[in-house]
Amino acid sequence: MSDLDRIVGQLREDVAHRRWPEPDEIRSRGARRTTGQILAGVAAAVAVLVAGSAGAFAITHRTDHGIPPSATVAPSSSSSPSPSSPAPQSVRPSTVEPTAPGSGVLPTGSTVDDLTFVSPTVGWLLAATPCPAGTCLAIVHTTDGGHTWTRLPAPPSDVPADVPGLGAHLRFANARIGYLYSSSPSAFYSTGDGGSTWVAQQGPTHAIEVANGTALRVTSTVPDCQPGCSFRIVRAPIGSDQWTTVNTPAASGAVQLLRTGHRAFAALYGNQAGGVSAHAHLFTSSDDGATWTSRTDPCGTRQGAEADGTRMAVADDGSMTMLCTVRFGTGATFVVTSTDGGATFGPQRPTPGMGLTVGAASAGTLFVSSLDSATLHLYRSDDGGTNWTVAATAPGQITQGAVPSGVAGFQNAHDGWWLPGQGTVFATTDAGRTWTPYGLSG
Repeated sequence: MSDLDRIVGQLREDVAHRRWPEPDEIRSRGARRTTGQILAGVAAAVAVLVAGSAGAFAITHRTDHGIPPSATVAPSSSSSPSPSSPAPQSVRPSTVEPTAPGSGVLPTGSTVDDLTFVSPTVGWLLAATPCPAGTCLAIVHTTDGGHTWTRLPAPPSDVPADVPGLGAHLRFANARIGYLYSSSPSAFYSTGDGGSTWVAQQGPTHAIEVANGTALRVTSTVPDCQPGCSFRIVRAPIGSDQWTTVNTPAASGAVQLLRTGHRAFAALYGNQAGGVSAHAHLFTSSDDGATWTSRTDPCGTRQGAEADGTRMAVADDGSMTMLCTVRFGTGATFVVTSTDGGATFGPQRPTPGMGLTVGAASAGTLFVSSLDSATLHLYRSDDGGTNWTVAATAPGQITQGAVPSGVAGFQNAHDGWWLPGQGTVFATTDAGRTWTPYGLSG
């Protein structure tokens, strides 16, 4: 056995016996508890063993808890970045064919839907997979940071696997307690054994985020009510089924719920296809969701046209960035960022092309997924949105069907992931300057 083999073996043994902090001992990043430490495992298995002191992080998945589903389009060459957007300064699309130690854990044709990690080594992946019934959900579990994955028993069959934007989502609070839910058809389950078995819970669920020993949940009085739901935000200790109502937003629309530190953000997005205002209704909390403040849509107007909030992202530094879409025009998008819990926002910063989703490693390091012709790109800005460069390119082209949202989430200012659709996950450990693709299906 070589010296390197001995070192790696010792590191594996040390990690296996280390006690990792529970989420109430960790600062959670709410929009993102759907990924945890993808840096450890998917990015580099040995790096996980060496750098295993970081905590869990939370990131909302792809079309995040019922936010407007991705459009079904047939892309054309006209979908290139708008003239008003800064031109990319450099292009570094990933050219490596996705491979990973976990490749093949999912059947060919699977789509990664959600990721949730509670420590650098322990996490779960939710995927839609081909099956005799059409499309079925699968959950796979890792205890070594993604180096190897084990498929868990099939989740309950009434949780849908093929409803764009309203399908299944997964959140874990610690190695035992987790939540599985969908908005429509309505389904809500909890587990106390790491996902081996699931117990049905009461009430529709449109979003859940877990941090600091508490779970926040967006529910409604009527199942399968979208559009037009009457929402309530409820709060409970992790693992409890005793939910207390903490906010009753006087608005309806698609929902997004995010958390970072003790801050929480909830947005109800308007229907831009309607004839009335489609401004988002924003609600913020600074005390883990115990109390809430109603805010106006930070997007306002741009060049005299209404601009509407369509997607949020939060970062480890407590900032929140909103992606805004200009209405009744070319569909141009821009971002605005708040560093004071949503009380005020900075200047409007145009994004390349038509932004589909937004991500943030910090208030200054932002990401936008954009469809250019038939290719999904992830753009990065290290100056708060003033300039953008292409940081990663999704494998394959999109010629028909639903466009994946391409959500990007960050555990801290350096480590994060991007889900460009299909059975592929991209990981970064350098604040998104470079990304490595890993395929988990096939």
